[in-house]
Amino acid sequence: MAATDISPSSREALLGVAFVVLGVSVAASGDAVAKFLGQDLPVAALVWGRYLFSTVVVLPFVLGRIPLVQFLACATWIEALRAISMLLVTGAYFTAIQYLPLADALGLLLLYPLLASALAALLLDERVGLAKALVMATAFGGALLVVKPGFATWNVGVGFALAAALAVAVNIVITRHLAGRTPIVVGLLYSNLAGLVLSSPFVAFDWRPPSSAEWALLAALGVLMAAATFLIYRAYGSAPTATLAPFGYSEVIAATILGYVVFSDFPDAASILGIAVICACGIWIAMRGRG
Repeated sequence: MAATDISPSSREALLGVAFVVLGVSVAASGDAVAKFLGQDLPVAALVWGRYLFSTVVVLPFVLGRIPLVQFLACATWIEALRAISMLLVTGAYFTAIQYLPLADALGLLLLYPLLASALAALLLDERVGLAKALVMATAFGGALLVVKPGFATWNVGVGFALAAALAVAVNIVITRHLAGRTPIVVGLLYSNLAGLVLSSPFVAFDWRPPSSAEWALLAALGVLMAAATFLIYRAYGSAPTATLAPFGYSEVIAATILGYVVFSDFPDAASILGIAVICACGIWIAMRGRG
């Protein structure tokens, strides 16, 4: 089929898929930086630094481009809820990866596409058929194979990773609801400013001046997370949640590679099987489209 034969809605869906895959891959890189920094810095400092430098990145795209009246008009309670949910994601997940291997923490976080699709079906009236629901349940089983929560010693990181997954799902549904209402950069700035303000009291209680190298890595963390959030916000403004959600699983590929290269962690046979199940389910759902 020629590119000109693709309908506008299909092109938007394909664009959304590309954005979400790129976004989660960038996010995995940021997670690796956060895990590395967490060996010496407290989680509160990671969260604060992430929002500080993300704000610096996003601010120029708003100043002089978005009228103040429009910026203030976007300051709604639901925008505040989106910002808070993202802060909860950041704090919970950065804590989880200090206790769990990167791939294991991500395996639990990967429940968020399933949770987002379920929430979207309930709150946004996006259709999820029986066959798709069964396949998504199978993907959940694949996630359990990756993490093996029933066979490993309970770790506080598991609870934080599950909390992060739920917060991501809430954030995605809110983003889908706000698509076309709030400019992406405005939503990003609200999220970053809220995270910076709300995390500042916590970092003040456990502050250690970072070294020059740590400041550089904190800056990289902020840039990576700002880019990832922008790409994911853009993706969910292009296509329905149920269409894009399975592609969130592609993050496990980047996380597995980074975990091996940076932290010498590699999935065992059960985890590899789980990853294969997740990917197969995601491909099936993508081929079936919205039905």
